[in-house]
Formats: sequence, C-alpha cells, structure tokens
Amino acid sequence: MPYTAEHKAATRDRILRSARELFNRKGYGDVSIDQVMAAADLTRGGFYNHFRSKEELFLHAIIDFAEAREAEMGGNEGEELARHVFSSYVSRDHLDGVAGQCPLMALPSDIAHASPAVRNAYARTLDVLVGLFGKGFPVDLECDSGTTGRALAALAVGAMVLARTVDDRELAASIIDSANHFAGALAAS
Repeated sequence: MPYTAEHKAATRDRILRSARELFNRKGYGDVSIDQVMAAADLTRGGFYNHFRSKEELFLHAIIDFAEAREAEMGGNEGEELARHVFSSYVSRDHLDGVAGQCPLMALPSDIAHASPAVRNAYARTLDVLVGLFGKGFPVDLECDSGTTGRALAALAVGAMVLARTVDDRELAASIIDSANHFAGALAAS
C-alpha cells in the first residue's frame, strides 16, 4: 500500500529538519546523506524519494527556513515586531541554539561556495530580514528603507557570526550586547 501524501510530507519535513540541524552544527561539507537520514531515523534509500542530491537538500533546507520565517511574521511589519526580531536574532539564546540558528549566520562560508540556486535561497532569507528591518526601524539618517534594512541585517548577522566564531563567551556576549545597543540607539535617533 503506497504512503499517503501527508506521510510523504511529514517524512520530507523530518529529513529537512535533521539536515538543517546537522548543517548548522557541522557545515555542509561535514554532513553526509547517511548522517541526515540516521538523524531523521530513516534509511538512506528513502532519501532519494524526496531529494536528488545533498545539494538539493541543502537548497530546500534554506528555502524551508525562509518560508517558515515569512509564515511566522504573517505579513506583519512595524517597529515593535522589527525590534523584537532584532533582539531575538541578536541574542545569547539564538547563539546557544545552534540547531535552530538562521542559515545567514550559521552557514555563510558554505553558501559562498554553493550553487547559484542555493545562494539565491540564502538571499531570499536575507530579504526577509531586510524587509522587516527596513520597514520597522524608523531611523532618521536620510536612508531609504532598503538601505536601513540591509544595514541592520548586516549588523545582526555580522554580530552573530562574530559571536559564533569566538571562543571567549564574555567577548561573544559583549558583541551581542553592543549590536543591540547600537540598533537601539539608531532607532531612537
């Protein structure tokens, strides 16, 4: 008896969730299809019912992340949401939650060497942040919303990449706190 569409979708989601967590923890190059499937509690043979290659899985893991963030926001925008997202993004909780980290901060080196399709999916994830920050942070610096959004996204992602890569927990906390302080001061200007 063939599997239902719901079963197939649930299995695909398990594979994607496992892949995102492993990619975030180890990077693209150090993750195998066997590891992804074992983490999803599935056999390797089932992988090819959902994806043609590891790179296609990587692509869909990033797309899935972007779509989930867009769905969470539900088209909402505004200063309160933008500030909440910024402070949640640039936080110790986000830093410590490696498995659920945003690919913008967790995978930049891997993305730089990926296919154009993967880089485009990464850019889509960035666009979600840029749009939210650009519309939600009213700063008086004679910048359009795109410039503001890109600058704040760069601040958020850059701060988290730096905090993620230093061994000194106090320095990491200082980077996070500094980025939040600066964004708050910028919004208050």
